[in-house]
Amino acid sequence: MATPTPTPSAITTPAPSATTTPAPPATTTPAPPPSALAGSYNLPFAFGAPAAPQPFYRPNFDVQVHSRNSYNLGGIDPVMAEHGAACEGPPSTHRITTAAQSVFLCNNHLMTTQNGESACCGGYGMTYLTPPAMLNFAGASASLTYTVSTLRTSLSDWQEIWVSPFADQLADPIEPGSNPTGPPLDQQGPPKNGIEVFMDHTDVGLTVFNVIVYRDYQPTEYSSNAPGYESFLSPSAAARQTFELDVSTTHLRFGMPAFNVWWVDTAIPALGWTAGIVQIGHHSYTPVKDCGFPAPAAMACKPDTWHWGGVAMSSAIPFGIRHPLQSGIGSGTPATLTLPSPAPAGSYLRFEALGIIRYSLDGGRTWNAAVRAGQNFNIDDRFVNYWTPIPAGTATVTFSGTDLVSGSAWWVDGVSVFSLTP
Repeated sequence: MATPTPTPSAITTPAPSATTTPAPPATTTPAPPPSALAGSYNLPFAFGAPAAPQPFYRPNFDVQVHSRNSYNLGGIDPVMAEHGAACEGPPSTHRITTAAQSVFLCNNHLMTTQNGESACCGGYGMTYLTPPAMLNFAGASASLTYTVSTLRTSLSDWQEIWVSPFADQLADPIEPGSNPTGPPLDQQGPPKNGIEVFMDHTDVGLTVFNVIVYRDYQPTEYSSNAPGYESFLSPSAAARQTFELDVSTTHLRFGMPAFNVWWVDTAIPALGWTAGIVQIGHHSYTPVKDCGFPAPAAMACKPDTWHWGGVAMSSAIPFGIRHPLQSGIGSGTPATLTLPSPAPAGSYLRFEALGIIRYSLDGGRTWNAAVRAGQNFNIDDRFVNYWTPIPAGTATVTFSGTDLVSGSAWWVDGVSVFSLTP
C-alpha cells in the first residue's frame, strides 16, 4: 500500500510582537541511551507502488533538501528524474520542479534527484535522508548496509554517507574540500566529530569511495585502495547493489561485500564515541561541467537519479524524529509549524537557515534567538545549521527573522525536532 499523504502542517501568521527574550543558554547535549536499548534496525524503502511518482514523507524520518541558488523558489532547480509519469522504469523520466518532488517513491523503492545548476553561475544541491536510529558500535563492530543503483550520469553528482555523534550532527554537513582550513564549496563545513564516506573517481572516471574521520573538525582521509566498481559490475539504474560500512572505535571498513571489494579497510586511532546518527546523502555540483573529463561511455553528463532500496544496521539505538510536513519559511512573513506530536524532554530544534533567526513557542508573543549548531565556519550568505533546545510538550514553533546585510532574505528550511527519546 502506498504511504498515505498526511494533512499539511498548519501555517499561520501571528500578530506582531515587540517582546523579545534572550536566547536560552547553551546546554550540553546528553549522551545516547544505554546500549541495552540497542537492537538491529532494518528499513526497506518498500513503501508502495503508486500510480505516479509520490513525494516521500514519514513523520519520524528526516528529509533535508538544500539548494544554493533556488531555495526560495521551492528548493531545487528543475530536473528530469528517472521513472516516467506513471512510474515506468528507467530510462523513462518525468519533470521535477520542487524540493518536495525530488525525494519520491515508485515501484517499492525511494529516489533522490538533484540539479545543482544555475543559468548564470553554477550551483550546489544536497539531499540527506536520516532514519530514526543511531549506528551503535559500543563494545563491538557494527555494520551499516544500504542498497542503491550504480549508474552514474555525472562525475559531479555523487553519494555521501555520514555517521556523527548525536550532539555533533548537522542538518547539512559538507566536507571542507581540497583545502581543509578553507571554506567548503557550500554550507558551513563538517561536524565537529564524525565519519564521512564519499563517492569519488579515478583519473579515468571509474567510481571509488574514500573515508574521512573528523576529530575536532580536523580531517584524516583514508583513500581508496580498490578498483572502481565499473571494472567488476555493469552499472545500472534499475538494479540496486549492497554497500557496507563496518565501524568500531578503532577500525573502519567500506565496500561491496557481494564482490569482496573493500575500498577502505584500516585501523584508526580510537574515536572517543560509540554511536552516531546516520545520514544518507546525494550531492549535485553543476553536473554538466565535467562532460570533457575522461569517463565511461555510459556517463551522460546530466543530473543523476539515485534509486535507494533500504537501510539496515546490525546494532542501533533508536532516537526520536518529529518532522512536520512543510515547505520553506521566509520572505519576511512569520509562520507557525505544527509538529506531528509534542516534543519530549531533551528535544532539539534542528534546521538550516539564512539570516538572523528567531523562534517563538507561544505563537509570537515572545521570541528567542535560535541557537546555532557547532560548525567549523560561519560564512555570510550561506545557510547555517541550527540545534536549539526546546522544552517538553512543544507542539508548535513560530519562526521569524532578519534579512542579511547583503540583501538575502531570511529563510528557514528542513525543520525537525530530534530527541534521545524514541
